[in-house]
Amino acid sequence: MTIPTPLRSATALVALLTFTIACDEPNKPEPAPKQTPTVPDKAVEPEAPTQAPPKIERRVELEPWRALLDETPRAELRMARDLVIDLGTADGFKYTRGGWQNRWEGFTERDGVTALELDGKRAPLDIFATDRDSFTRVIARVRSDCKDQSIEVFWGKESLGKVPATADWSEQALPLPKGISAGAHELAFAPAKRCKGKARAEFDWIALSAEAEGDIELAAQRKGPLSLDGSARRALLADTPRTYSFFLHVPKAGELVFDYGAADGETDFVVSVGEDGSATRELWRKTSSGKWAEGAVDLSAYSGKAVRLDLTTTAAAKGAGWGEIELMVPELPPKPASGNPAARPKNLVYVLIDTVRADVFEPFGGEGSEVKTPNFDKLSRDATVFSSAYANENWTKPSVATILSGLYPTSHDTQGENSTVPEKIDMLAERLDKAGFTSGAFIANGYVSRDFGFNQGWDYYTNFIREKKNTTAKGVYREAIQWVNKNHKKPFFLYVQTIDPHVPHRVDSKYTSLYYEGDYKGVVGEAMGGLEQADLSGSPRLTEDDYKWIRALYNGEVTYHDEHMGSLIARLEELGELDETLFIISHDHGEELNDHGKMGHRHTLYDELLRGPLLMRFPARLPRGHVVDDLVEYVDLAPTILELLGLEASPHHEGLSLVPLLEGRPIPRPRYVVSEFLQDRRALRVGRWKMVRSDKGIESMYDMDKDPGEQVNLVGEVPIATRMCHVYLGEALANPNKKKRMLNTISGKQFEAGEIVIEGDLKKQLEALGYFGGK
Repeated sequence: MTIPTPLRSATALVALLTFTIACDEPNKPEPAPKQTPTVPDKAVEPEAPTQAPPKIERRVELEPWRALLDETPRAELRMARDLVIDLGTADGFKYTRGGWQNRWEGFTERDGVTALELDGKRAPLDIFATDRDSFTRVIARVRSDCKDQSIEVFWGKESLGKVPATADWSEQALPLPKGISAGAHELAFAPAKRCKGKARAEFDWIALSAEAEGDIELAAQRKGPLSLDGSARRALLADTPRTYSFFLHVPKAGELVFDYGAADGETDFVVSVGEDGSATRELWRKTSSGKWAEGAVDLSAYSGKAVRLDLTTTAAAKGAGWGEIELMVPELPPKPASGNPAARPKNLVYVLIDTVRADVFEPFGGEGSEVKTPNFDKLSRDATVFSSAYANENWTKPSVATILSGLYPTSHDTQGENSTVPEKIDMLAERLDKAGFTSGAFIANGYVSRDFGFNQGWDYYTNFIREKKNTTAKGVYREAIQWVNKNHKKPFFLYVQTIDPHVPHRVDSKYTSLYYEGDYKGVVGEAMGGLEQADLSGSPRLTEDDYKWIRALYNGEVTYHDEHMGSLIARLEELGELDETLFIISHDHGEELNDHGKMGHRHTLYDELLRGPLLMRFPARLPRGHVVDDLVEYVDLAPTILELLGLEASPHHEGLSLVPLLEGRPIPRPRYVVSEFLQDRRALRVGRWKMVRSDKGIESMYDMDKDPGEQVNLVGEVPIATRMCHVYLGEALANPNKKKRMLNTISGKQFEAGEIVIEGDLKKQLEALGYFGGK
């Protein structure tokens, strides 16, 4: 973004550069809008205060929850009444959805200006107007190396006209439609022509103005150290009228605590809150003084709600700012009783139950769950359970690749029917092999096979379906136990992936009779294969009795699996290894059983496909009978496992360790999860809200507290909750690596998947599982 005219003198520029380097965001500085986008390797802390800061009364009485000052790129910025979008920084991610499925490309830097490149036919921005906005113009600072280039601007489907884009930067404006309503809108830009080897256009910033004419005021910097009366703070800078808007969930009994002040001149500092269904409400207002003062705003009335938190200054005042803004709570949740944090498990056992739904198990389906899983239930009472764990894909291959690599599906690129795991990925088995673990993999799903590159790093590897062995849980666990008997005297990593209750559903009647009384006489038969499932999915021929039988087949296989998993647990206990072992259970994805009119998986992003039964047991360290309610995702599992084993995570891991949550320590950042459906859709869950969107727009918004079955689509009815989801989705898609999400970088997939031709026995085996043909 360009440095505004009042700051263009050499003296002011030197001062601004010095001021910028001292910023911290949260471990990296946020660059000044019109300067080089290079991020220093090490942040420079602000100067120490020249005198002791004043005693802060409220802050010392509360516990920190989240430091909003460290989340500056998540905030929308309005200069007076103008929404300003700095596309050349992380500020732009929430408007471009991180560049996913649109034509916004990477950052460019030219003559000290950081910009975002547009290299496609039509590039949209997701704009959300508040109940206080009255936009009349759109202004863009744009340039292009294409000769005679022009940019057509759209508001929704309506063309606003064309503006020129020359080799020099220029600010171009067009009027907006009258009476823009609060809520979601799309602003889009389309270059008129393609220029070979050249960017079609570069955008420095875009603004939506409430004024019919005049220049746009720009913020030279959003965050930095600010000293008042000899006392320094990190601060959101506010020496001109502006509003910082944070979209977030309010914690229980939450309070906003901050310092405020201005060195010269008076301004009002105002805190307001907007929530869906209500007008924006002013909660707090004070006038600045020449030194820091403390402010605290009780937000308990908004606990558990999605809100827009507005921090506004009303007048120009030199050296004004909001210092050390935090969400705080009276007390943190009590820590669970746990063991020795230095304890290290000797072994790792990871059981992945293919296609199992979380809600068949008592800890996830509630007390009295009808599905009988006594071994899982017993283990869960002696373990830590994650009640809101999510897979990052809705089918086997990409989901398992994420679990074993610590990479999102887009990054490991192993998403297609024919794709293979890149050899350069440092898989979990390879990491443990280097640490001296003996490893064995016993897998019953044909997609997790040598053909697709999943054999990397194992000492012993067998795929039951590819080797035409007995793929039932009984057969898989029998061989796994034999391997444990031979290898248990040294550290080992055992990975077991069973395929019950995946189709074909075929199980002894002693298991189905637990869930279906009498003799079934319907159209399904005694078993159901993959092709039959695909044919019957959503069919009007199926009655409620047919679905009851299908659920009996499914639940019977879950119970059958649990019985044979119990044999592995019992053998580990007999050998004295169970308590020496980090024992993990999860799924790769779930199964739809007519919850939303279909059966199977790999076609939606509903919770019955994504939410998993994640359990971790290691009693020497992990709390017993503890439930973690925080949202977690499978991309975090590899770094978590390695930390618990006392090993370092791989440099390419995009997830972060869950050990703080296991130990009852709060994580000072928003917990949200992202699930992918190839390149077609993305789902984001944050707090009580879940959004699913495609490149065509928002498909669904669900309040998961009121509607856990995802039956009532609230698209268009909850703009603040929707905007909150967009903020997080944009940063996640721009930077899958969680450590980089608020930095001015754009990363994509780290690896390029290989491909094989699926034919012969492999094709037949996968078809028998119900794959191909979009299933």
